Amino acid sequence: MGTISPEPQQRPSLLSQLGLLVAAVFFNIFARMLFSPLLPAMERDLGFSHARGGSFFFFMAAGYAGSMLFSGFLSRYITHRRTIAVALFTVSAGLVMVAVSPSVTYMPIGLLVLGIGAGLYAPSGITTLTHLVEPDRWGTATAIHEVGPNISFVVAPVFATLVVRYADWRAALLIAAGATVIVGISFLLWGKGGRFPGVPPHLSKLRLLISNHTYPWVLLFFTLAMAASLGVYGMLPSYLVAEAEMNEATANNLVSLSRALGIGAIFLSGVLADRIRVRVLLAGAAVITGGATLAIGLLSGPWLVAAVLIEAPVAAGFIPVMLPVLSRTSSPELRSLAVSVTIPIAYIIGAGLVPYLLGVVAERATFALGFSILGAIIAAAALAASQVEPSRAK
Repeated sequence: MGTISPEPQQRPSLLSQLGLLVAAVFFNIFARMLFSPLLPAMERDLGFSHARGGSFFFFMAAGYAGSMLFSGFLSRYITHRRTIAVALFTVSAGLVMVAVSPSVTYMPIGLLVLGIGAGLYAPSGITTLTHLVEPDRWGTATAIHEVGPNISFVVAPVFATLVVRYADWRAALLIAAGATVIVGISFLLWGKGGRFPGVPPHLSKLRLLISNHTYPWVLLFFTLAMAASLGVYGMLPSYLVAEAEMNEATANNLVSLSRALGIGAIFLSGVLADRIRVRVLLAGAAVITGGATLAIGLLSGPWLVAAVLIEAPVAAGFIPVMLPVLSRTSSPELRSLAVSVTIPIAYIIGAGLVPYLLGVVAERATFALGFSILGAIIAAAALAASQVEPSRAK
């Protein structure tokens, strides 16, 4: 995979292009993250269950996973740059479809469309990013890119609380849809990265990818990273409102604050990923994140607040570590396939199935039990961290 070396005179341009990618990934994630803080209001307005609310994330994840495999065929004909713009327009369309749905029955269609748009972004966004910087700076560049998702985690709860206070959840989705379209147009006008065609995933090489003894462990930790970050985030406000007896504004503000603390963590994890052995980072992240998730299920009052404030920053550092690991685990000719296969699987399980299962457990028992089980699984994975030690990219 070729890279563009950022010479001194190119730095302002490079920073501006990274800024556009951060904005694109922000709204790509923000559109999906809005549903977490909006769920209590939506459940109250439309009268559906926690399990039904959890299924929203599964529908988005299903669309996401399917379109990621398709994205290489699309970017082959319209380039990565245009694929990123199409992704944002599709995300906006999905938001509008959900916002205008007369009942919860019709929402899965819009959620699938939203997920499809989000899935189109990931391969083109990551490929564009890794072509802008040298391989030995991928960890730092990924951390910068991950500012977008983590700011969206912070902004979404606050935005949802403010809009619902003065309007309703439908207005929140429509405002987000309009902003997403603006970013898509901006990327078409000023985006210079990704002006090259994509490569469809060669599924015939899938056996070569799977035969790498490190890859299944990378997939495991990538899935846990998604579960710890997106899976927990998806149902945490509902848990805080339904069982911890917080009002919606307090719950959303707590979640927002916890994710704000994670912004510093992603920079730290990105820098550490370039300097410290991966097994050490993963083991520490699994133990701390898993322990904090377990504590969220077991504790209450100020201790619950402390657990939320600990879990989110450490979970935020998981993905910036895993993206370079995924790139370095795969040979250059398999790297695109690795991204196209790994992220959909990890996302549909960690960010789709996990929130749904948390909702199901909440309906049949309690949210607390679901968070406790998830935390124990994540913490136990630290025992397998020694299996993930990719070689440095050449």
